[in-house]
Amino acid sequence: MSRRTTRSSRAKVAATVVVGALALALNVVPTASAFAADGDMVLNIPSASDGPRGDRGPEGPRGPQGPQGPQGPQGPQGPQGPPGVVDTYTVVDPTPLSPTDILGATSVATCADNNDEVTGGGYIASNLGAVNVIESRPIDSAPDAWSVRADAVLPAGASLAAYVVCARVPGV
Repeated sequence: MSRRTTRSSRAKVAATVVVGALALALNVVPTASAFAADGDMVLNIPSASDGPRGDRGPEGPRGPQGPQGPQGPQGPQGPQGPPGVVDTYTVVDPTPLSPTDILGATSVATCADNNDEVTGGGYIASNLGAVNVIESRPIDSAPDAWSVRADAVLPAGASLAAYVVCARVPGV
């Protein structure tokens, strides 16, 4: 056998292996027409027109839910509401503390209607001198009242009165 014949035979064997692997990958069977009369290989691959297409397979199962996406941007601010009407009034203790009151006495101002809400309060003082106001606050047990207390008996000519700012609660 000549070198040329040996090389040609090896090439044909290699081509046969490649054609066989390709036929296997494409799921086709090489036919006798795959080998030409002169020994060269021809792969006869069937085309889509060689037969009817099969039915579509059933739909596969649904995959798992993906991760939640990032939070979107904050939306615009809503429109401003209509102006409200708050009906408030102030009540001053009609009997303020005076020099005749004992130490620890308090001045209390109470809303006119016990359903109204306290929105603030304070005191009106005159001529206290060295006396200090040690308490000016809403009364926990009476949510419609404000109290004021001094740290000493008031001097002559002094007065201390609590006042409360109340907001009317409609419909109550």
